[in-house]
Amino acid sequence: MTILTDWKKALKLVSMDSTMFEFVSEKLKTKELCLEAIGLSAKAFLCVPKKFVTEDFCVEAMKRNDSVIYFIPSHLMTKGFCRKLVKISSSAITDIPRKYITKEFCFDALRSNQSALSYLPKKHLTYEMCLFAVKKDVWTFQFVPRKFKTLEICLLAVMKDGQELRLVPPRLRSKEMCFEAVKTYPHALEHVPKNS
Repeated sequence: MTILTDWKKALKLVSMDSTMFEFVSEKLKTKELCLEAIGLSAKAFLCVPKKFVTEDFCVEAMKRNDSVIYFIPSHLMTKGFCRKLVKISSSAITDIPRKYITKEFCFDALRSNQSALSYLPKKHLTYEMCLFAVKKDVWTFQFVPRKFKTLEICLLAVMKDGQELRLVPPRLRSKEMCFEAVKTYPHALEHVPKNS
C-alpha cells in the first residue's frame, strides 16, 4: 500500500480507520495524529515514533484509550507513573506491576471509579474502602467481602436500595433493616427471615 504523505488526508483517514496509521509517513506522525489514532485503537501505539514515547505522551494516550497500557514500555512503568495511570483509569490497577500495588493505589482506583472494588486485590482491601465505595455507589455492595459486611455497611446499602437485602448475611438482617429494605423495594420481602 502507498504511504500517506499529506497530513490532512492522513488525519482524516486515520480518524475513519485507525489501522491506516501504519501507512502514514514517519514525517507526518505528529503527537496530535498519534493520539488521534490511539483514541480509536490502542494498537496504533505500536506505530508511534519512539521519540514521542515519554511519560507525558503515555498519560495523554491513556486518557484517550486506557487499553494503551498493554503497549507502554516496561522501562516507563515506575511507581509514580503507575499511580498516575491508576488515577486516569481505575482498571489500570490490574495491569501494573504487582510490586507497586498498595492500599493507596487501591484508594486512588476507588476514587476514580467505585466499581474498581470488583477487581482490587483482596489483600489490600479495607473496611474503609468498602464503606467509601458503597456510599458512592450502592451497586458495589455485591463486591464487599463477607468479613467487611458489618451492620453499618449493610444497613447503608439496604437504605440506598432494598434489593441489597439479598446480599446481607442472614445473621445481620434485623427488623429495622428488613423494614428499610421493603420500604424502597417491596420484593425484598422474599429475603426477610421468617422470624422477623
